[in-house]
Amino acid sequence: VLVRSYELADAPQRFVAMEESREHIRRWDPDDAEVCRSLDDTKDWIVRKTAQWSLRQAFSMGFWSQDTNRYLGGIGLHLRQPGGWAVPAFSIGYWVRPSAQGFGYVTEAVGLVVDYALNVLEAQRIEIVCDPENIRSASIPQRLGFQLEGRVRNIYRYPDGRLCDELIFGLTPTDRRMQTAGSV
Repeated sequence: VLVRSYELADAPQRFVAMEESREHIRRWDPDDAEVCRSLDDTKDWIVRKTAQWSLRQAFSMGFWSQDTNRYLGGIGLHLRQPGGWAVPAFSIGYWVRPSAQGFGYVTEAVGLVVDYALNVLEAQRIEIVCDPENIRSASIPQRLGFQLEGRVRNIYRYPDGRLCDELIFGLTPTDRRMQTAGSV
């Protein structure tokens, strides 16, 4: 995959992918399911995300198939609070359009962002938080060597009112060195 920041020219592909993905995203993140409801909304969203990147507040990226240039999904690298740049510590969130699930694209994209965070931004902590029922999402950090650090119970509600837990996965440079040393 190719992972990069958004450009205004990406708006049509991102809008189509969001339309395909909206119901799937709604289950895991109802607020994100409501963004980019039109092509103009998508352009405005890209402008806001580009400004956040320039201010080093958050890094929103898309990922594309290198073979076909098809937009596959989104990935964000966000400052984790508390700590943020003082540590530096980040959290990663991601989604993939339903028609692109199961091909390893997300694992590859997240791996590239992890490498960027560790090697360029000198991250000392990277975190991925997900719903325990989202088995596919939880498998990504496990494949990439993140440690399951805990489960936070009753942290938010599903749209139907049921309470939901979150799994917290963490990765530090030490974990990455241990993972690399173990594979030699």
